[in-house]
Amino acid sequence: MKKDRIVIIDDMVEILEIMEKMLEDYSVSTFTNINSAMKYIKHDNTDLIITDLSIQKKDDGFKILNFVSENKINIPVIIMTGSVDIEEYYKKYGSLSFLGKPFNSEMLLEKIKKFI
Repeated sequence: MKKDRIVIIDDMVEILEIMEKMLEDYSVSTFTNINSAMKYIKHDNTDLIITDLSIQKKDDGFKILNFVSENKINIPVIIMTGSVDIEEYYKKYGSLSFLGKPFNSEMLLEKIKKFI
């Protein structure tokens, strides 16, 4: 049986490791860098993207949304964040989901199951 493929982007390796364990039933690829993730997504058949909002202080998690939109890539995106005015982003990006930090495995799996 084919496993759904999820890309996770966060600059904290510990978070990536924890999420990878939470998502053992999925094929997970993790990245600490937005640019590396975008290269991978462009050439791989990804089913879902989960990204932190603030990455490496210089990269913005919304850069991935622009990339997906500009390249007409039809992949759902979940944004992980501790605090943000999400209403503004719903208006700008449309079908988008947010996962508040901190979260547990049940919350994460519930969000994922809405998309894949």
